[in-house]
Formats: sequence, C-alpha cells, structure tokens
Amino acid sequence: MYGVVDIGSNTIRLNIYKVHEDDFTLVLKNKIYAGLAGYINDGRLSMEGIQKASSVLYEFKKITDNLNIKDILIFATASIRNISNSNEARLIIEKLTGLKIDILSESDEGTLGYKGAIFDVNTDYGVLVDIGGSSTEIVNFSDQKIISALSTRMGSLNMFINHVENILPDKREIKNMRKSATEILEGIYLGDKSLELVGVGGTIRACLNINNYINKLDKSNRKISIEQLDDILDRFSGDFNSKKEIILKVCPERVHTIIPGLCILKSIVKKFPIKGIIVSEYGVREGYLWRKVISN
Repeated sequence: MYGVVDIGSNTIRLNIYKVHEDDFTLVLKNKIYAGLAGYINDGRLSMEGIQKASSVLYEFKKITDNLNIKDILIFATASIRNISNSNEARLIIEKLTGLKIDILSESDEGTLGYKGAIFDVNTDYGVLVDIGGSSTEIVNFSDQKIISALSTRMGSLNMFINHVENILPDKREIKNMRKSATEILEGIYLGDKSLELVGVGGTIRACLNINNYINKLDKSNRKISIEQLDDILDRFSGDFNSKKEIILKVCPERVHTIIPGLCILKSIVKKFPIKGIIVSEYGVREGYLWRKVISN
C-alpha cells in the first residue's frame, strides 16, 4: 500500500491506496484543515505556518506507521510553490518531520490533475478545472491529450482573505470576487468549441454536494448544470441565514471558502464556452500516484 499526502493551501490530505498493476483502490482518506494561506506574511510562510504543516504531517505519519505503510509520497502545490521562502520552508518541514516533500510546478499540477481525473471520467475533450486554496488549474484537453495547462494565482482561500471581511461575504464582496476572478482570467482563450468542464478538488466537490442537497438529487449524481450553478450563487448572494444554514449542513468545514470558490467557478463558466459540469472523484493525488508508482 502507498500513502499520498497533498499539502494544499487550505487542507492537507492523506490518501492510502492499494495498487494493482495499472490500477488502484482507495483504502482510506483523511484531511486536516491547516489553512496555510493564512500564515503567509509579505509573501513568506511564517514559522507558525511551517510548524502547522509539520504537525499535520507528523499526525499522518503516525497513521501510516500504525498501518505499516513504508511508501509515503508527499507533494505540495501552491501552498509552498508560490511563497518567497519556498525552499527554506520545505527544508525546515523535512528536517522537523524526517519526510521528503516534492514541490509540484504549475504545469505538473495541472497535468497530474488531468491524469487522475481520466481514471474516473470518460470525456474525449473539455477543460479540467481544479480550484484550490491559493491557485486554480485550468487544463484544456482533446482526444484525451492535453492541449494546454496553466495555473492562475487565485484560489478559494486567498480570494476569501483578499475580499471578505466577515465569515460569509455580502453581495458587494461577492461582486468584487467575481470581478477579480474575471480580471485574472482575461487573456486566456480555449477556443469557441462547446466544452464539458471536468471539476476536481474539494471546492467543486462541495459545490456538487450543495447542488444535490438543494435539488434533492441522489448522492450518485455527478453533474451540475449551468442553471443549477447560477441558482446556487443566487441563493448565496441573498439572505444570510439561508446560506449559512445550507453551508453548515452540507460543508461546514468550508464555511468561509465555498462562496469564494463558487465565484471563481462561475467566472470560469462565464468566460469559456462551458456546456455543463461533471465532477470527478479523482484528481492530482491519483495523478501523482500514477506518475510515481503505476507508470513506472
């Protein structure tokens, strides 16, 4: 068995897989909301943030040790990649934990997200979107080949930090977040062909869960229509108590980041010729497992 740890800007996740030749089975998953983006000051991850990341990794190491798992694969994305003291932070965390960390490039993050998603979603062409805490990956693909992969420096957590004063944003703050996301997407062109958006990552999965809850859909449903996405954002732009109730019932751990994430998703859907959204259970962690273990 293999443990894969994903150090994100919002959450740090541990997945444990059993690998069978060219396939795998997810055996266990765990996540801790570390909120590393909140520990960044003047572009640097503070020592408090470094210690937070190290303590989470130490907890995950205890789990893998108890399961007698020797192979632990650890990677970081924008949480470490986009800070000015990236190498220093990595070295300190490695020294504190005794674990090696791989920092994924922007291109690698998008590519591996796609590689993981195609284990789960059978779509010939479209755009893969992964909204993280500090970055959003956008991968355009056709005939199951990547045409372009890019990373933008906007995510659900840094959008919250930059634009929201309280826990839940008001109408003005939602408008400002959508405006900011639209400006960041300016200049990106994916063609005029109608595309399926393949969503990966916690933000879009939480959006799917909200959609299924609001529309009383079975948990097996993996699709969100453009109209349903509009309805969710309209609801969350309205009465404070109604949006709080839905979020606390469906995704309480994302109470402060789900609406900023939805603003990013809506801006992407409006910018590109998206015909619908399908949500994958897999993503960059499965792509990383594929690269390190299955493809070798």
